[in-house]
Amino acid sequence: MCSDGWTEEHSTGVCRHMGYSGSNNTKIISKFGVEYALRITDEVKSGASLFMSNFKPTSNCTSGQYIAVSCDHEACGKRDGSYDLKDSYIKNGKIAKLSGWPWHAQVYAIDDDIEGRCGGSIVSDRWILTAAHCIK
Repeated sequence: MCSDGWTEEHSTGVCRHMGYSGSNNTKIISKFGVEYALRITDEVKSGASLFMSNFKPTSNCTSGQYIAVSCDHEACGKRDGSYDLKDSYIKNGKIAKLSGWPWHAQVYAIDDDIEGRCGGSIVSDRWILTAAHCIK
């Protein structure tokens, strides 16, 4: 991202668009030899479906400086603050909202098709708890 016209609000917006609660660090870096980058447009549009239309490709980053954004990480198994329990969920075949059930995992075997084998619960960054019959 080109730093021309960039604010901390843009960093927060980028992170929220990717499902994080916000940004925790924005660095301005100088890069040489970058042919194309994204640049913030003058007319800022809000709303999830319009967010990416705020950025346009450019071959002219006037400042020659670019943005590196680090996003806040949600705690494993913790819902984001915007989740409403009345939203649709897995029961009765409804599609779950992204980040609505962050401790749930789909367990696949190497020879499985795309539908997967079983569900599981994330208990740490290295372990998934699932039923014994799910493991060959």
